[in-house]
Amino acid sequence: MVSWSLLINGYRSHGHARGALELFSRIQLSGVSPDTITYSSILSACSHAGLVEEGQSVFNSMVEDGVSPRTEHYAYQLESGKMPIQLGLSWKEDYSEKSLVLV
Repeated sequence: MVSWSLLINGYRSHGHARGALELFSRIQLSGVSPDTITYSSILSACSHAGLVEEGQSVFNSMVEDGVSPRTEHYAYQLESGKMPIQLGLSWKEDYSEKSLVLV
């Protein structure tokens, strides 16, 4: 799985999110189960390229495959414009820090 993640990261690093998504699809079709690192890589690619719907689809498939989302997975979704409530999260505003705190 490390090799797949590295390839996806290479695509992401060079701004080729669509190539990363294509590779991710090939991984899934081959029967290999992506791990949390692979999901982080592809969600990062989607987030940085503004591919909101694609990122949401990847996030949903991660949950459906039984992979528990970590903080970074939610962070990539938030970066791409999703609100915490859309991700099933609750939050409170921390006015002293001018930020959202997930609870």
